[in-house]
This record gives sequence, structure tokens and C-alpha cells, in this order.
Amino acid sequence: MPEIEADPAIPTLEGVVGHSWGEDVSSHAEILRYLEALVASAPDRSKLVRYGRTVEGRDLVYVAISSAGTMARLDEARAENLRLADPRSLGEGEAERLIEEAPAVAWLAYSVHGNESSSSDAALVTAYTLLADRRDETTRWLDDVIVVIDPLQNPDGRDRFVDAHRRARGAFPQSAPRATERAEPWPGGRYNHYLFDMNRDWYLQSQPETKAKVAAYLDWQPQIYVDAHEMGANNNYYFDPASDPFNPQITDRQNDWATRIGRRQAGQFDRFGFAYTTREVYDAFYPGYGSTWPMMQGGIGLLWEQSGVRGLVVDLEDETALHYHDAVRHHYVSSLATIAAAAEGRSDLLRTFFEGRQEAIERGESGETPDVFLLPGKTPNRAAELAALLVANGIEVRRLAAPVTLEGGAAVEQVAPEGAYYVPAAQPAGRLAETLLADRQEMGDDFIARQLDRKARLLGDEIYDVTAWSLPRTFGIDALRGTPVEEPDSEPIGEDGGRPGGSVEGPDRPTVGYLVPAEDEAALDALSSWLRSAYRVHVVDRPFTIDGTSFGRGTLLLRTAQNPDSLHDAVRKTAEEFGLTITAIDTSFVDEGVGLGGPNVAWVEPPKVLLAFEEPVSPFAGHTWFLFDREWSYPTTRVAAPSVAGPLDLGDYNVLILPDGSYGDESGFDADAAAKLRRWVSDGGTLILVDGALRWAIGEEIGLMPTERREVPVGPVPGEGLASDQAEGQEGEGEEDEADSEDADAPKQSPRPVPGAILRATVYDDHWVTAGLPPSVELLTQTGLIVDPLDPTEGRNLVTFDEQDEPASGFCWPDTLEAIGRSPLVLYRSIGQGHVIGFTDDPNYRALSPLTQRLFRNTVFFGPGH
Repeated sequence: MPEIEADPAIPTLEGVVGHSWGEDVSSHAEILRYLEALVASAPDRSKLVRYGRTVEGRDLVYVAISSAGTMARLDEARAENLRLADPRSLGEGEAERLIEEAPAVAWLAYSVHGNESSSSDAALVTAYTLLADRRDETTRWLDDVIVVIDPLQNPDGRDRFVDAHRRARGAFPQSAPRATERAEPWPGGRYNHYLFDMNRDWYLQSQPETKAKVAAYLDWQPQIYVDAHEMGANNNYYFDPASDPFNPQITDRQNDWATRIGRRQAGQFDRFGFAYTTREVYDAFYPGYGSTWPMMQGGIGLLWEQSGVRGLVVDLEDETALHYHDAVRHHYVSSLATIAAAAEGRSDLLRTFFEGRQEAIERGESGETPDVFLLPGKTPNRAAELAALLVANGIEVRRLAAPVTLEGGAAVEQVAPEGAYYVPAAQPAGRLAETLLADRQEMGDDFIARQLDRKARLLGDEIYDVTAWSLPRTFGIDALRGTPVEEPDSEPIGEDGGRPGGSVEGPDRPTVGYLVPAEDEAALDALSSWLRSAYRVHVVDRPFTIDGTSFGRGTLLLRTAQNPDSLHDAVRKTAEEFGLTITAIDTSFVDEGVGLGGPNVAWVEPPKVLLAFEEPVSPFAGHTWFLFDREWSYPTTRVAAPSVAGPLDLGDYNVLILPDGSYGDESGFDADAAAKLRRWVSDGGTLILVDGALRWAIGEEIGLMPTERREVPVGPVPGEGLASDQAEGQEGEGEEDEADSEDADAPKQSPRPVPGAILRATVYDDHWVTAGLPPSVELLTQTGLIVDPLDPTEGRNLVTFDEQDEPASGFCWPDTLEAIGRSPLVLYRSIGQGHVIGFTDDPNYRALSPLTQRLFRNTVFFGPGH
């Protein structure tokens, strides 16, 4: 760093941890130790804040750095920035004063993917420069900007990577791309403890690291948020402006600022001769990225991608080598360029932020954006969970104290009932609320046409992540949209989403037992608790009515006679804990429907769950592990997948989950393994096959699920020529296209996977796997496994995608959408005394869909007893 005038009182990285910038991959402990020393050396200009802890107990921290004057009033400066974030809180002229006088806030966040390591080391040299450099230029930056540096967003993943790298390397760094020092063992360091990609988790906030980060963000509301990453070694460097598609909630002024900062970066990269690109590969559509969610808040979200070394040096395809210190340097230069741009454009940056949030309010006040009302219906706990999630995203949510009539949004008059959740559009976070709650967000006709054109030319698509995410749809919550005819009588809700209180109705100590309705997932939360406490529970597979009250499929029954006397207190405690309305009964005599002592009542045999892990299983099996651990509170045993196929005795378990993965002979999953699993199922086991595991199971030699994969013609399909030709009306009207004729010998292939769209589906309503679900659902799917329905003599198709002209939300390839019609998502067959249940898509992916998770939980908890 020859350009800076370093203050010798500020410690270097080498002086604290023993290696210099870019000479080694710093661990979480080394990063923390250095930052503590750095802040201790300049306490008047910096502050270290611990804002959370990871699953494995590592601290999440950021360092705030600014001028001594600003740091002396840091809390006041932060409070002023939060006032700027809510234009409703400012008096006349106060906004203009803050825009002219207040510092901007630039938040630089590094290494959300643990093995994308260079950015965290760049964070350290950036913090050092800001505190050590005595040049006037750096001093001016800190007069105008509060720089918040989050050096490491994923400490657990990084330490997993660092540990593997340091164990594998020798005396001399190995540059070969396949050298063991960069060949991470499963699952790699990209993900957190539960193997989530936390750069997809911003609005879902399933992980504690994300929850803490979003809370810290909302505590500041920065004008700039940078998310620094790495990509493949043979790329160069990417910074914004982004590629299309753009989320329609991103404004032109925000894109102009992203371009302005990108030009500042480009100037520095050109100066040093660094190669880079913009407007390619990385879009700004999905709101769960670290670079797009801040845009929805009115800030400027930015993405950087540096080619990754995954060690200290790597050979490239062009016969050059990339050194780790070079990767660190590139992110360091980007960091300083961004801070400089923020300082130079401080007042305009603040104005863009303020006016963006003001415009969000005005869009709601004018009716351009409708208010949203979420209806709890029969799933009040799920609705409360959704409302709480919105609040955690910084969105204002209220609860109706009285019904309200709406205008607009429907052909008939709509009335939102008392107790509905009210999300006013006129709020500073209105754009985020709109993108999360709208039925769909359009990607743009030009972008879709280009993708169809590329597909017709047998080229890969440019869709980077899911194309749909509507929270009411993915949660299965009905929503009304419109403008209230009068100001609603409502109260703001708290962080718990206004979860309903629980109660037990009926006699205090019933002679027969207790009934728990099945529609709300909280019933299964209670079931987990009761099973862990060794209470005996039964499930009623068909509807019935007793004492004038109707109960649906999947109702839980706790019999007084089969449980200890402590049952009564346990039921009341559980009802309160989980917000359940439980009915106590003194008679089993039903008014109609199945009897409570008949063959349609099954004991819930406590599941003993075996979860296959490690190669060849996808790391996303961690999502299922997470749900068992943190959401469902039920234990699992995780074992190496090859042992399941080989020597492991399965007799101690009654549920076996084979998650998505690449199963086959090479990993021991051959015909002999299939025979072993078949014997275990026949003896009463419940085998759950997810995506890749189901793909393996339908193979002819395996035969665990008697179906076949569907195929479509290779190349253009009927009605889907080149998009450019269709746009010009060149579809050959009046003549039969060769592609329209059936040709049994034409080459075929599996359809392209659904690119993350929400599709309509029908639920088979006479099976315990689908208990608690309505007859029609809308499900987010990315499935690439499209299969024929099972013959009724061989099994049941429990959830089947409808034939549909377009997705309920998002985009889907026309031939894929046609192929998936009447194709099952969930398949069931019995073998002997046991069950095989197949999911063509991962129901627990990203922990985002309560509906598919419910299907999965039913298989786990109800399978062993049926």
C-alpha cells in the first residue's frame, strides 16, 4: 500500500496475527483478534459491535468507522439516519437539513459464503487503511461517511473452509486447480452450519445469522450496502450495474447510483490494469440476495464477484496464475472506490434514499399500490408466522379490530374480517412489502423472449434464481388487495406476529381425552412435544363430527386412559405454548363420520428417524436437518449415506430419509442396496425419497417406485419456435410445421427444470400423508424430475400438478409446463407393512414452504403407525 501515509500507532495484520495482507486465509478468530486490536488503537474513530452469534457460537461483528466528531455522537447520528428513513417523522425543513449535513452510511459486508475467502481479508486491510491513513482524502471520506464493515457474515462456513485448507496444504502452496488444499470435503465451506445459502435468505430469515444481520441493518438503514463474493477462478471481476432482469421495485435513480459507483470502481481498476465486467450474469430480480433486498429498502445494494483462489495460488486456463493477495487487493480497491463515491456524492445519496422511501409512502397514499390484508382462516399460527416475518423485514403490519370494506382489486366488494393482518402500502418499506406480497413480479417481456430464443437455439438460460416467491402463496394464506373505504380500526402487531392464545375447551379432566384440529401446523409442533415426553397420541384419518363440532382429516387424539395423569396439565401447557384450541371430550360417540375407536384411527408410533448425509447427498439436506432441530424440535440420527446402502443395520429405525443427491452404483446404491431397502420397508419401515433419490429409485434395476420420467422433443417444440420469429408473426399460419407432427423416432430429453415458479396442484384427500391440506394448493417448485402418475393398482398420486396455461406466479418453459400437467409431486406406494413416499422436488428447500413441509412432516410422524 505505497500510496497511504500510515500511522505507525495503528497495528498491521502481521503485527497482530502473524501473517500480512493476502499471505494467508485468516480464520474467524484471527479476524476478530485483529479487529479488536485495531479498534483499541483508535477508539475515538471506531467501534466494534457484536450483533449476533452463529449456530456454532461464533460472534458476528461489525466495525463502525468515521471521523472522531461523528463517532463521539454515533448513537445520535444513527438515530438521525433512521429518522431520514421514515419521512413521516420529519418536520418541515428537517429532511433538507439532514440531507445537507448528515453523514451517509455505507455498509460493506464480506464473505457470506464461507469459502469465498478473499473479501474478508480485504475487509481487514480496508479497516486498517481508514484508521491508519493520514492523507487528507481519507480524512474527508470519514467526515462524510460512516463506514460499517461486516468482515465475515458466515464464520461457521469460513472456519470449515480454513480448517480443511490448512490441514491439506504443505510447505509449498499448490497451484494445480485440483490440488487437495482446495478440494474441500463435503459439504464445503460455502454454507452455514445447517448448510443454507445465506445469500438467498434475506427476506426468509430462516437462519440466526440472517436474522441478526437484518436486525442490525434495520438498526442503521444504510444508504449503500455491498455484498462481496467470489466466483470461478477463470473469471475476472464483476461489479454493478447488474444484468437484467431487474426487480420492478428498483428505481431508475437507484440504478443510476449503482452505475455511478461502478464507474468509480472502473476508474480504479483501469488505473491498475485489473480486468472486470459489468451487466453480465448477475441480475437484480430475486429479493433474497444481499444486493437486492437493500434496494427494496431504498438503499443502493451492490454485488461484487472476484475470481476465487480457494487457497493461496491457482493456475488459470490462460496459463497465468491468480494469487490470493491479488484477489484481496481487488476487493480492497473496490471498497475504497465505493467509500470515495459515497463521500463525493453524500448529499445526493441521502436525497435518493429519502425520496425513495417517501415515494413508497406516496404510492400507497395514491392507491397506485394496494393495501394487503392477510386472512388467518383455519391456520392462525401460520398467518401469525407470516406476519412476524414481515415485521422482521422492517415492514409495518397491523391487526384489524373490526371488519373493513375494500374498494379496487376485485370485481365484487371485498370485506377484510376482524383479526386479519393489515399491511398498509403507504409506508417507507412499501416497495419491499409489495414485492414480497404481490401475486407475481414480472421479469419483462424482452428478457423472457430472449430466454425462449436461447432455449430454441439449445443454449443455456440466463435465469439466476427462482422467478416467484409470493409469500401469501408460499404460505398458503389467502390475501385481499384493495383500498379501505375508511381508515381501518387496527393496532400494530409485535414481533410474534400476534400469535393466537391457546385454550382447552370442555371439561377440566375429560374421561375420554383431547382432540386437536389438524389444519394448523402448530398441531404437529405439539405432537413433537408430546412424543418427546412419551405421551401416546393417535391420529384420525377421516373427518368426523362430535358434539356438534366438525374435525378434519389428521385430527390428533390423546386418550386419557392410555396416558399418565400428568396428561391434563401437559395438554393445557402445550395449548398455550403453541396457540392451539384443543377440545376435551367425555364421549367417543360421534354425530357423523368415522368413530374414534374404529379402523380409521391409528397410533402415532414415535418415529426413529435416520437421515442420510454426506456424499452423494446434496448439502441442502441440511435444510431438513435444520427443520427437525430448530422448527420441529425432534431428533434425527444422521449417518453417511453409503453406510445406509451397505453395512448399517436399519432395524433400529422406522423412518429413513434419502435426501436429494446423486445416487448410483458408484456410491453403493445398487440393486443390492435397493433389495436391502425393500426388505426393511416390507418389515414396516417408512422410506422417504427426495428428488435425486426418487430419480434413482425409479430406475428399472431398482424398481422402488413404479413410474417413468417424462420427456419432450429436443429443440423447438410445437408453438415454441424462435422468440424473434414469433414476435414477427412467422409461425407458418395455415401450414403444418414439421415439429407439430408426432415422430416416435425424434430425439427426446427430460424437460428443463421449472425455474422456481408457483404452480397449481390438486391434493388427494383420502390419505394420511395429505392430512391438514386443502384440496387445491399452489406450490413453489424447481423440479426437474417430471414423472408419469402411478397406476392406481400400484400406488397413489398424493399431490398432482394441474394442467395450466401459465404458472400461478413466475415463469416456466412452455414445454415443461405442458409436461408437468397431471404429473405427481408426491407419490405413494406400500410394500408389505411399510411405505415408500417420493417427492419429485425437495419439500424442505430453503425452509420456505409450510405447505410442502407439512406433507413431509406427515410422512415422518404418521408413517410408522400406519
